This record gives sequence, structure tokens and C-alpha cells, in this order.
Amino acid sequence: MGPHHGRGPPDQAEALIRIGDEIGVSRVVCALHYPSDVAAGQALGEALFAAVRATAGLSGRSGRRPR
Repeated sequence: MGPHHGRGPPDQAEALIRIGDEIGVSRVVCALHYPSDVAAGQALGEALFAAVRATAGLSGRSGRRPR
């Protein structure tokens, strides 16, 4: 569903994106959520991920927080 979800370990990026897509689609197919609910959840998740990634020490260079 979104490019931001795949920025974990590079060898797992495609799998993480695919799993996220499948979970979102299954929620709609099973009539547990409206498509707009899933889209809003995706947007919220992407915004949260971007905010966390932008936080000092979490940009992914060394994987460690500065002391």
C-alpha cells in the first residue's frame, strides 16, 4: 500500500509491503472495514513512520541513537 512500510531490512522490504497490502485488502473483503477506513489507517501509518524516521538518531545511518 505504501512505499514507507518497506524501509525495514532491505531483504524484507517487498515482503513487508505485500503483507501490509494483503492485510488491508482482507479487512475490506471480510467486511470488517470500509475501504476509506483502510486508506485512512494507511495514511496515518505512513505519517507516523515518517515522523519516527525523521526523529534524531533514527534516520538509519548507524541504527544507534547518539549519546
